[in-house]
Amino acid sequence: MFQSKNLMLDIEQQLTNIGTILKLKNKSVDGIWLRSSCPLSTWTHGHGADNMPSFGIVASDFGFGFHCFSCGHKGRDLDSLLYLLEQFTGSDYEEERERLTRIKYSIAFPDYETWSNTTVQREKLNPLPKEIYLTLYEDAWDIEESRNYLVGRGITEEACKKLELKFDRNENRILFPVFDSKGDLFGFSGRAISDKEKLRIKDYAGLPKKHMLLGEHFIDKTKPVLIVEGLFAYAHLFSIGADKLCNPIALMGASFSQEKVDKLKSKFLVMYLLLDNDMAGRLATYGDSCKNGLANLLAQETPTFVIQWPEGKDDPDQLSFDELQNLMKSAKLFFIKPLTKKYKNDINKSRSNYKKYEYKYNGY
Repeated sequence: MFQSKNLMLDIEQQLTNIGTILKLKNKSVDGIWLRSSCPLSTWTHGHGADNMPSFGIVASDFGFGFHCFSCGHKGRDLDSLLYLLEQFTGSDYEEERERLTRIKYSIAFPDYETWSNTTVQREKLNPLPKEIYLTLYEDAWDIEESRNYLVGRGITEEACKKLELKFDRNENRILFPVFDSKGDLFGFSGRAISDKEKLRIKDYAGLPKKHMLLGEHFIDKTKPVLIVEGLFAYAHLFSIGADKLCNPIALMGASFSQEKVDKLKSKFLVMYLLLDNDMAGRLATYGDSCKNGLANLLAQETPTFVIQWPEGKDDPDQLSFDELQNLMKSAKLFFIKPLTKKYKNDINKSRSNYKKYEYKYNGY
């Protein structure tokens, strides 16, 4: 009988051995993952280094695969990684290949169905040591080129420091640290300061983005939540003082995961949606026939307002404090159809609780 606990111990030990065989730097093992600096960074990363470990080796039902979240190289087996190293270095990795093959066959990996149902495969989220990771990069406001970019985007010094924005000189990116509700750090999402960069957004330190909401650690339960898409829409809201009205939260993209939806629902707060006024934003808001959009999913358990965009505006970056306040006041409450009696009662209860925000549920 397959025992997930014993398998986990075997995997962790063999991941440690793999890190030693490959001579990986800055390595750490966490469950089914080994995280380290990318062994290909000399040839595939900017300035030939991976100072923020972005490489991982993961165990699955087919063995050990790898993925670098920075340079994008990945494979379903470690033999592919050795082949790349041989191509870049011109050296022979036959001894390493033999040792890794022995490791692969030393573990009795279960079939896919069993693996999928075991707790081994479930993603285990562990925070990063803030005292290390927050000092790896310089403060964005202290660097002239990043400060000029921030000013050009309308981001204030106060907002920059409140959000603890950093700058990656090697990649020329503004980095947004991503914390959970307890203030634990789980990685960074970086935006290139050059619009010519093909990969404008890049995640650092294995950021588990599908589980994270940018700004969650600032949530004040006396205020509603305002949900936007992007990094700079989020920073702009703090720059105009929107945090006095609401809790700005960024999805970090137009798409959303069930994990993000569940986390938003768990806050038990009134929600406002202000996703970009484009096809992607509208699709994320309303989904297919209003069935799988974020508005519908949130409105199942919490009062959810959809802000209507004024003519000529399509991005939160374009809004002033007064404009945002007026848009929130005139936002439409999203109803699930058919409207249940229970939901009507919930709305009536929340209507009285919501008076302190000085907004109203339109038409009800």
